[in-house]
Amino acid sequence: MTEEEIGKDVRELSNLLVEVLEEHIAHHRRVHSLYEKAFEQVEGIALKSNPGKAWNANYWLCTVLLDKDIFGSPEEVRLALDAHGVESRPLWKPMHLQPVYAHNPNYVDGTSESLFEKGLCLPAGPYVTDGDVEKIVEVLLSCRR
Repeated sequence: MTEEEIGKDVRELSNLLVEVLEEHIAHHRRVHSLYEKAFEQVEGIALKSNPGKAWNANYWLCTVLLDKDIFGSPEEVRLALDAHGVESRPLWKPMHLQPVYAHNPNYVDGTSESLFEKGLCLPAGPYVTDGDVEKIVEVLLSCRR
């Protein structure tokens, strides 16, 4: 195989990867829009979205902040989703709270802790269907107290 043929193969592969990536991002944005519509009038749940028109998030993750008085803790909601076969995850634990970093210097103001205590990542991957989103929303809303 010549260098020219290898270069052509690499370009074709790159073009294919960009096409797949664009499809994945479009799907993630669609899933986010379904969550946005489902939660727009729901008290106690805030779907994190673009902060303004200058932003264009890919919504690789769809995250919500939950009011504990209305929904209970994110862990309670996660377990309810899990009981229905839906995998969700807490927002990342702040690094300064992880044992391996406990003795490192940190510069915090409570924001990361607050997000961790209220946040949950909802499914948004390439295999999440509109029906899946409906089920996820239904289970999440059933957690209201």
